[in-house]
Amino acid sequence: MIFRIQACFAIIMLSFCFASCSSALKRSCEATNWFEYGELVAKRGQRTSTDSFVSQCEKEEVQIDHSALSQGFQKGLSEYCTPEFAYQLGRRGDPLSQDMCSGGQERLMKPKHAEGIVEYCQPSNGSAAGATGKKYNQICPKTLEAAFIPEFNKGRKKFLAGVMIQRQGEADDLEREINDLERRQQQGVFEIQNLEFEKTRLVHHMSGIATGQNTVQPLSSTGKTLQQLESDISNLRNENGQMGNEIRQRRARQTSLRKEAREAQAEILTL
Repeated sequence: MIFRIQACFAIIMLSFCFASCSSALKRSCEATNWFEYGELVAKRGQRTSTDSFVSQCEKEEVQIDHSALSQGFQKGLSEYCTPEFAYQLGRRGDPLSQDMCSGGQERLMKPKHAEGIVEYCQPSNGSAAGATGKKYNQICPKTLEAAFIPEFNKGRKKFLAGVMIQRQGEADDLEREINDLERRQQQGVFEIQNLEFEKTRLVHHMSGIATGQNTVQPLSSTGKTLQQLESDISNLRNENGQMGNEIRQRRARQTSLRKEAREAQAEILTL
């Protein structure tokens, strides 16, 4: 029986998370500037036809401005397919998607990209590169990699330590918010119980009037009518329901934050 209840609760929580994530995704899709996003996709060396965000927005049945998306992509592509941009990609340790470009541009881009990679893979740049948060993607030539990796890992450890502290701090803040919400929710439960008691007493009193046993006008000890009590009870239940939703949202976010903190700690131990 307990297992069945736990399983049902897990299913409810999972369904709630899916609904919440879907709603957030839809809002994000609706707020997107599709020209700017198309430009961004091109500068990442990707195509809009295979972009996961565009695909997700289509599944959410959000109206995408495909004309603006295409125009932005072409603008980004015109910048991407230049030797200067290829050099900057290499300098950041990012790969080059040569199949994005045509007209012989790739022949000029490849050597500039390699030049940027050489600068990126210098030991003096390793710590700064690791501290950006990007994982090492095996982009350095073997001749430079041996000296680069130890320095990169130093920066990576600093980054992960910061992530671990930040995520745990955010999770602790959420715990305080959850405790406050649970306290307010419990207070609401007590208020509902008191109002229900008043309502029951008032109903009995009204029954007495109907049978001639009571002659005093039906008012609760707080001076409220039956309708007012029912309205207050309904409002409190709605407020408690909203707080329950907020608690579940924060718990889901807290779980995610603590997972990220554990993953960061685990990776530090491997470096």
